Amino acid sequence: MRFKGLSMGFFLLILAIVTVAFFEVLAPYFSPILWAAVLTVIFHPLKTFLRTRLSDRNGLASLLTLLCICLIVFTPLAIITSSLAVEINTVYTKLQTNSTQFPIVFAQLMQHLPDWATHYLAEHNLDSATAIQQKLSGLALKGDSTPQAACLSLAEAHSVLLWASASCSICCSFC
Repeated sequence: MRFKGLSMGFFLLILAIVTVAFFEVLAPYFSPILWAAVLTVIFHPLKTFLRTRLSDRNGLASLLTLLCICLIVFTPLAIITSSLAVEINTVYTKLQTNSTQFPIVFAQLMQHLPDWATHYLAEHNLDSATAIQQKLSGLALKGDSTPQAACLSLAEAHSVLLWASASCSICCSFC
């Protein structure tokens, strides 16, 4: 009897390990599978309509549905992505030529902050626009060429912006 319980326990342990390994292998595909399921649910009525209009030609209805999905979903995504790239280029150009109004707006904001907020920003060396710009440009130009280092630099720059914006928004909500 004890042998049967031991083998059942061993079986459950192996089953748990294989289940965890299975989910680890499939983890990168969860998001695409979810989006495919959402698009399938949304566009299924269109496919059934096209199939009935095309006299049960399922392949052609699927192809036309796929083209509709590409036009409806991916075209606006491409337009938004290109607009984002243009805006990032504009911001980069303004930062290179130093033609932004960031120092003026930041100085006005610093005048309205309470003392504790000003001291907090000074402790983190975020009390002047030039200090923030130098910190961000230093992080952006670190010179590491590996993708991991670039992601780390981006994360550090994001944390600097997050600290500055969170501190200012918290302080502005109390003013």
